[in-house]
Amino acid sequence: MSTRSILVNFNGYPSTINSLVPDNGLANLAGILFETGHETLILDYSTLGTIERMVPQKLQAALADAYEAFLDDMRAAGKMSEKTSNLLIELDRKLERHKEGEFIRIAEEIIDKIKEVKADFIGFKLWTGDGFYGSEKIARHIRGKYAGLKIFGGGPHVDWFKEHVLNYTDVFDALAYGEGEETISYLAEYVEGKRRLSEVPNLLYKQNGEINSTDLK
Repeated sequence: MSTRSILVNFNGYPSTINSLVPDNGLANLAGILFETGHETLILDYSTLGTIERMVPQKLQAALADAYEAFLDDMRAAGKMSEKTSNLLIELDRKLERHKEGEFIRIAEEIIDKIKEVKADFIGFKLWTGDGFYGSEKIARHIRGKYAGLKIFGGGPHVDWFKEHVLNYTDVFDALAYGEGEETISYLAEYVEGKRRLSEVPNLLYKQNGEINSTDLK
């Protein structure tokens, strides 16, 4: 038996050129899964398309107008006017509402892929900031539709915050820290029923309300 999986990279708003480079880390994990007889699909949302989705043209234009209003205020009075301040507050609210809706739309896209490939598990690369916040929201929406699907997380946010991530959210079945290459094929074996979580290296997980960690490899 082999598993089918989806590996997701979502880091929020890609804010630098480096953010748009294809994720080699997930490519390495996918390579290991293929080498050990498993199938996987990478969904990388660090793209120009994601920028356009998260900040659509209409909101981009409104932000540009607000910036010009701010510059006019500074030239005229040396400070931002109450009108411009209120405009920016309203734009921030609109951006947040749009962002929350986009998380759901992305989750539904991933759900379509889960159905298409008949995925046994899904793994998220977790970045700090909007990347973690968005990934958690996306994963939670997927969990609501697929209660039995195994959902794992790993990446920089887990390396930095470790067990605090599990204290914040219960949406992930387990979190990988350190080198994911040492973990991914064992997680696939866990999903197959060939291995216990306690036998998977570099792992954090909850059992009976207690956080457990396995040895770093």
